[in-house]
Amino acid sequence: MYWLVLLPGLLFNVIDDFVALIWVEYLVNIAILIVIWRILNGHEKQLSDYYSNLEHKSLKWIRMIVILFAAFSIELGVNEKVFSHSSMYMVSVA
Repeated sequence: MYWLVLLPGLLFNVIDDFVALIWVEYLVNIAILIVIWRILNGHEKQLSDYYSNLEHKSLKWIRMIVILFAAFSIELGVNEKVFSHSSMYMVSVA
């Protein structure tokens, strides 16, 4: 799973199309977020197995960071799609 960190660098050297690079970066970000979420679930289970009292021991703050990054990634993907279509339209009209 840790090879996902190296994937964008490898693909930037292979792919020449800028729009394809944006989508690859977007998909890699989403894949990394899914991997992080699964790792967090495993750590939460280990935390509950290790400690009998989980009063002040939680990973919710990390989950919030992952959720915020996911929201920004989704928003960026939506804006990239909208801007790429509008810029294509502007180029084809001119």
